[in-house]
Amino acid sequence: MGVTPLIASRLCALAPASSVLISESTAHLVAGHSTLKPLAPQLSPGQSDALSVYEVRGESGLQSRLEVGAVSGLTPFVSREAELALLHDRCRQIQEGLGQVVLVRGEACIGKSRLVHECKEAFADIPHVWLECRCSPYHRNTAFYPLVELFQRALGWQAGDDDAIK
Repeated sequence: MGVTPLIASRLCALAPASSVLISESTAHLVAGHSTLKPLAPQLSPGQSDALSVYEVRGESGLQSRLEVGAVSGLTPFVSREAELALLHDRCRQIQEGLGQVVLVRGEACIGKSRLVHECKEAFADIPHVWLECRCSPYHRNTAFYPLVELFQRALGWQAGDDDAIK
């Protein structure tokens, strides 16, 4: 009931074969995570308002909400100077040839991802290899998910690649 089934019906009627169309409200939710192509606003018979339509072209390649947010600008980073200094110290040790592994761990929503993002940005101009893994509650029962996902990104594997390609 309501407007949602009507919008879905309009999008289904407009969508060419093998394509995915979304409305403007959905486009705002997936912006940055997906590559979108805006289409001309669509009028349907009997409808007075035009529907803003976007074609989903694929994934953008951005891995986290912070990478997406960095494109449009993040809020100022505050109150984590000690933790950031520790990460910078470890990065300097790496530059001196002392290999390092850093585990950033803590409760949800305390700023772990932002802390790592700030450290990564501080060393962006220095040649290095940065390997970053994230856990996800959605993959709790998938053995080694962070490592598998890391290798898929590093090796450029795509969903649907067969074993011969991998």
